[in-house]
Amino acid sequence: MRLWPLLLLAACAEPDPDVTVAVTTSFDLVVGADHVQLFPHGDIRGSCDVVDAFADPGACVEVGDVQSCDRSATTCLERVAIDDVVLDVVRPAISLRWTTNQLASRLRITGCGRDVVLDLSADPVPTPLLQAEREADGDTTARWSQDLPSETALVELGYGVHASRCHVVGMQTHAFDYYGAAPQWIAVRAFAPIAIEETSLGPVRIWRGNAAVVPLAPPGS
Repeated sequence: MRLWPLLLLAACAEPDPDVTVAVTTSFDLVVGADHVQLFPHGDIRGSCDVVDAFADPGACVEVGDVQSCDRSATTCLERVAIDDVVLDVVRPAISLRWTTNQLASRLRITGCGRDVVLDLSADPVPTPLLQAEREADGDTTARWSQDLPSETALVELGYGVHASRCHVVGMQTHAFDYYGAAPQWIAVRAFAPIAIEETSLGPVRIWRGNAAVVPLAPPGS
């Protein structure tokens, strides 16, 4: 299996050895045929803006590509491996994201005095077919279908380095309100039923599903 690093959010300064590290208490893991993303959750010590948060079902979050931390922010996570590819964890690890050319089969997380291995192999996952529509009032609406049943979906409207992310439940459409900026793309990732693995690092919620992305033309084009 071949992996390419896609994005590691900007790192803070090297951790201060006198600062107590945070113990991660849970994870959200998104797994698709083209994408693996790990969201650690815990009490990060020091000031750090969370800019790539996972949206819980029924909720929306604003995300971006710029992370701002002071030098005291750190975490006890050390290493993450997807199948046979090992990548060091950026400290603090707000999220780690990789592209891949096939569905990942195993995840290993090391740190906080623990070593956790998760089997990611599963049945085929949903693949959505996405359509986007720009409304007269500037709102953008996503509508999609999928080849397999899906209970929830993660919908994103992107503006370059910033995006609005919503986790919808029991729907195959979602509208984003216009707020003055022209979006560049819209995406949806349809999820199979959630799997929850209890580990020594805390619960891991595994969200399996593939994504579809539609570029949006500039207004008036």
